[in-house]
Amino acid sequence: KAEVMRQKAALALILDRLRDVLLQFADRIEGTHELPVLGYTHLQPAETTTLGYRLAGYAQDLMVHFDHLLRTHKLLRGKGIRGAVGTAGSFTDMLTDNDVTPEMLEATVMKSLGFEAHLITTQTYPRSQDYDVVSALGGLAASLHKMAFDLRLMQSPGFSVLQESIGSNQVGSSAMPFKRNPIGAEKICSLAREVAAWTQVARENAANSLLERTLDDSANRRSMLPEIFLASDEMLHTLNGIIRNFTIDDQARGKLLEQHGPFIALERVLTLAVQEGGDRQKIHEKLRKHSMKALKALKKGRANPLVDLVAKDQLILKYLQPARIK
Repeated sequence: KAEVMRQKAALALILDRLRDVLLQFADRIEGTHELPVLGYTHLQPAETTTLGYRLAGYAQDLMVHFDHLLRTHKLLRGKGIRGAVGTAGSFTDMLTDNDVTPEMLEATVMKSLGFEAHLITTQTYPRSQDYDVVSALGGLAASLHKMAFDLRLMQSPGFSVLQESIGSNQVGSSAMPFKRNPIGAEKICSLAREVAAWTQVARENAANSLLERTLDDSANRRSMLPEIFLASDEMLHTLNGIIRNFTIDDQARGKLLEQHGPFIALERVLTLAVQEGGDRQKIHEKLRKHSMKALKALKKGRANPLVDLVAKDQLILKYLQPARIK
């Protein structure tokens, strides 16, 4: 019962922390919902999106986890007052010829504790409940890991969009003074791995609680339950600071859009040419070859020739005029 009380209190703290993070996301989404950034699929440049829309995807995941954790919090139950194997046999004997029944005793105690008991228990409450709690936090950790990994990518030179805030005396590397590492996002990824590992332990505890109870879950639960809550709290605290304080690298963001803009526009050329009667496969192949040629030019440090290549292509000119292509 005391363990369930601690879990309910800890989940309430996690929900409060998660609510704060969602509010920070709301502010940053509102401020960046029209700010264009280069989108990626397969970690390759794709079409444009906006920074706010990307952030909204993370926030949507967190909203789902908030609802899941809230339901988990509401469904937590205790063992009740049931004795050694859950039958309340000893209480039946003790309360013989007494106006108080075992059911009345249990109801009074659980009411004072502020939560309900499971209908059926053994020596413990069902260990599947621990798995529900741990897996709910594990799901949150999975989304936090994905988000933090994306944040690390967005701080790397090839994807430059934003930067974590940095302290005036913060050292990125003892060997390389120029380094500015995404230490907050890296910490989230590190802790998320630990939380993911605990979900397997909780599953094994539930699967191997044999007959009315075995004790092989006891030692690991003493580490698992406090550590998974502490790790979850630290991840959310760190993410809150990152989202609140990150800065946008407008110069790098604009350079990426300028460099890849003509490639991004190819889909619209393809769509319009097909609407004008062109064969999609043939036009797609033409655009693909022009793209490969333009990419080679860019790698050699030359200007992007894609617009001119497409605007002079005889097949595409059957359906679109050069001015419209450009």
